[in-house]
Amino acid sequence: MRLLVPALLLAFGTGCGWLSGTTDPALVPESTATADAPACRPATTSKRGPAPWKVGDTLASWEVTAVDDSHLEFARFTLTQGESKTVLEVAFHDGEAGDWTTERTRLMPAPGEEPPQDVLQAAIAHLRTFDAAHASDPAYVQRTEGQHDPYAGLPPCDAAAEAEMKARAASAGPDGTAGTPDAPEDAPEPAVDAAEDAPVEAAEAAPVEAAGSAEGPE
Repeated sequence: MRLLVPALLLAFGTGCGWLSGTTDPALVPESTATADAPACRPATTSKRGPAPWKVGDTLASWEVTAVDDSHLEFARFTLTQGESKTVLEVAFHDGEAGDWTTERTRLMPAPGEEPPQDVLQAAIAHLRTFDAAHASDPAYVQRTEGQHDPYAGLPPCDAAAEAEMKARAASAGPDGTAGTPDAPEDAPEPAVDAAEDAPVEAAEAAPVEAAGSAEGPE
């Protein structure tokens, strides 16, 4: 009798869990919770606007030889003139106007750099004209603090991963969520669809069966 009671309690608890539709979390594969999570940062997701300078441009007789825009909040532009080199930094700006700001950018020397005054003056003049001309475009540098970034900390996607993410975006539903590629015509319907249809079929058949069994044997 002592062994029978725990066994009955265990069977009853299992049956209640099945009837309520709950599942032991330990039995759910971890991969199902993160199946749609991105594994890399696609280049096509960037909403960064056009750059004020690109490699090969000139500024006050200095040539832009390198651009580092790996951070969305700021970018650094390396300028060279003969054997001389300096670096400018352009960061996002959303505060009060100043001598070295535009509506949405702030100009400054990169850490450890001392650009010539004529380069700084030419740069801020160009940035003000550039920002005014591209006011309807996304900003080149943008605040990210407090903004949700689903790709934060992820490495850049390779060509294959980029193509896969483009395919998912192309099949996205009306709500913007990624869709599932169309299955071949001969492929069977997913099991989840059959499971969803089963209660409907059972409900339609149940009244007939119940009516027949209500009379019982004579």
